[in-house]
Amino acid sequence: LILSCCTMVLPPIETTPVIIFRFTSKADDELVTFVKERLIEGGIKVLSEDKISGGSTLLCLTTTQQELEREAELVKLVKPTTSALVGYAPDGEGTFRNNAILEHFTVSGRGNFVRYPDTYPKDVDPITEYDSMGLFTSSDRAMLVWSILDSINVLPMNSISSNLSRKFDELNIPYLHSRHYVQYDQITAFSKSVRRFPFSSRSTSKDGDDDKEISSQCLRHVLEDGDLADVITPAHIPHIVNKILKETLNPRTGAPLRAMREYYGCEIAFFFAWMLHFTKWLIAPGIMGLVVFVVRMFRGDTVDTCDLTPFHGLGTFLWGVLFLRFWDRQEARLAYDWGTFSSSGYERKYFGSRPEFEGELRPSPVTGAMEKFYPPSKRRMKYLASA
Repeated sequence: LILSCCTMVLPPIETTPVIIFRFTSKADDELVTFVKERLIEGGIKVLSEDKISGGSTLLCLTTTQQELEREAELVKLVKPTTSALVGYAPDGEGTFRNNAILEHFTVSGRGNFVRYPDTYPKDVDPITEYDSMGLFTSSDRAMLVWSILDSINVLPMNSISSNLSRKFDELNIPYLHSRHYVQYDQITAFSKSVRRFPFSSRSTSKDGDDDKEISSQCLRHVLEDGDLADVITPAHIPHIVNKILKETLNPRTGAPLRAMREYYGCEIAFFFAWMLHFTKWLIAPGIMGLVVFVVRMFRGDTVDTCDLTPFHGLGTFLWGVLFLRFWDRQEARLAYDWGTFSSSGYERKYFGSRPEFEGELRPSPVTGAMEKFYPPSKRRMKYLASA
């Protein structure tokens, strides 16, 4: 679904549809009204409601800037700060670089994350990537609004019933977690069926404690499982989509990875980064294979009789090893740059230093965190001495 927008910057979040929510024809007007009330209670703002063909209802959803920032702090969204990252030259003198330190966003420290034109890195296009405050991108907005939507349950906190829950009961749609239901067998002369009934207010634990409050399921999941909502998707902004498409089809520039990341998210950007890396690296084996093919045709050799076949195989083997190694470097660089490199087992295994590693502490030129550093010149001298 496309959002009509004539401006050349990300419009304010309060007036911009971020999520499109479509009900099926099974959802009547009363249910739609109750869902809208629950969404508003949970921090979602309903911009418009339209009836479309087939009896479906379409909602355009967004939120407020305050709710967006609060959710960004809750999910620990990683954002670049306006603090300049200091890199260290080989002579030991500090030099400022046009980068930024990545930190978890906080509402109290939002001033350190608001970026202005003079603080943008050189490869950032503020026209299509950030909002007017330089705070959130299109993908940030969609992710945060989606996170708010997923945090909204059928029942509000400390509630045991509502208009929406009673409507689900009327439609015989389960909305509580399975531990709040009992099952019993109803045997008839024709069949054996299992029906599920919600407790009226509380559920009983294994120890007989009946003071445990009811917890309901996510509203979005209940609507999708009950076939009451069939489309929940982010809304697109045409001028950004067209700009990314134009640059992607331009053979001189290729896919704009940063713009893709800021608009579509890291998953899509990493896919295109892999494809660009793979395509560039296919040039070398392509040329090598073409040369071997021409030599074989000129000599009249076959695969078995050509003396270049072993060298071609060795070259392909070396190409494969180098290809994967350089992709690991590119992937790690993008992950650090985009704030998706976490302290996982993979990081500790492949990027953590040995306990015996010796070096001087210095700020990392990539992440800004303190790390041990051993000069390459000293390492090469040890290589020569050991050889």
